[in-house]
Amino acid sequence: RAGWTAAVSLRVGLSREPRQGRWDSDAMGVAPYGALSAQAFLDQNGNGRLDPGEKPIPGVTSFVNGVARPEGSDAEGILYQHSIPADIRAKVLVNASSLPDPMMQPGGEGFTFIPRAGHTTLLGLPVIQTGDVNGTVYLKRSGTTRPMPGVTVELVDGDGQVVASARSAY
Repeated sequence: RAGWTAAVSLRVGLSREPRQGRWDSDAMGVAPYGALSAQAFLDQNGNGRLDPGEKPIPGVTSFVNGVARPEGSDAEGILYQHSIPADIRAKVLVNASSLPDPMMQPGGEGFTFIPRAGHTTLLGLPVIQTGDVNGTVYLKRSGTTRPMPGVTVELVDGDGQVVASARSAY
């Protein structure tokens, strides 16, 4: 007796971002891999931790073990990445070119963790605002004004403590 046999196979990997409870799917299985939930934020006080009032940064991407990951952070700064090889040390770095302001820089050398299969690691990705101070020191004497090279200029904090100094070039 001749006949036909048909079979349909469906395979899908499901993972859940723990901070927001959002489900993510993948055509391949995700259970044997680890995942990362990182939150990118503007670290205004430079302490490396998300404090009340510090703003999330959307659109931030990262490198995991030197490989650029296409996933970008959402409006809450949350970046969810799955399918990270388990039980092998992983290094996560902020992709500085994805930051919305060229004066923003990653707030450190990245983070190293060991992903566990079926587990999501939670991290913060601090970003700091950098800047430049430009100017010229002038000497006003006897009705004339001229630039003064070689003058030490100090930057002081709110307590009057010197936090940086430089010598004027011209």
